[in-house]
Amino acid sequence: MRIRHQNGFTLVELLVVISIVSLLVALLLPALGEARASARRSVCLSNARQLGIGFMSYLNDFAYAYPYYNDFTPLGNQDRYWHHKFVNRSYVPVDDPFFCPSHELPEPGAGFEQQYYWFYNGAVSYGMNIGLTFDYDLDGGSTFSTARFDQITEPARTIVLVDSFFATQPQKGSHYVYPWAKTGPIGDDGNATPRHGGICNVLWVDGHATSIRAPDPEDHTTLYDAEVLTTYSQDPDYWLRQ
Repeated sequence: MRIRHQNGFTLVELLVVISIVSLLVALLLPALGEARASARRSVCLSNARQLGIGFMSYLNDFAYAYPYYNDFTPLGNQDRYWHHKFVNRSYVPVDDPFFCPSHELPEPGAGFEQQYYWFYNGAVSYGMNIGLTFDYDLDGGSTFSTARFDQITEPARTIVLVDSFFATQPQKGSHYVYPWAKTGPIGDDGNATPRHGGICNVLWVDGHATSIRAPDPEDHTTLYDAEVLTTYSQDPDYWLRQ
């Protein structure tokens, strides 16, 4: 009698293999997602450090004075915002570091490349603190007066840049942020945002960059709580200029 050898899997064996593979995929996908998110957060933090080098270069060339976050020249001027000045003066060679890999940009105007469009329209991923342009330490309200590095009394606790967005347009980045959460009727001002799963990357005046976790990942205003982003969030002496 000739014995016939069966080739391949039976239906039951195939179903078992498929079940095992599906289980492994289900177990691995969350870990892979977390790894990708962690990698994007690391790139973002590296961007902040690179921009910190740009700020230090600018300070060295301009008598330790910070750039205006916006010099309020007419729209269309390609040297209007702080990030324009960095690229135009080669402090940062390209526009890539101004965009966080976790920041999903909105669609640009017709006929424009996405990143280029938002770069020149001030909607980058990182907002510069306007307290380095307006002096909130003066009586009578804010004064358009750029800060000098040597005026900051606590450089390790004073913010230069943070992950940013507009509260009414979450996909849109902002080239500036307020030193307090903007939640009023206007609501279209720059705010810090924990876009990395509840974490916000921050560049400080002394040049170091860190990741700060929001107490409530779904509420960006909690970044401004005491002992989180700053202890001076609602204080007129927030910037502590000398």
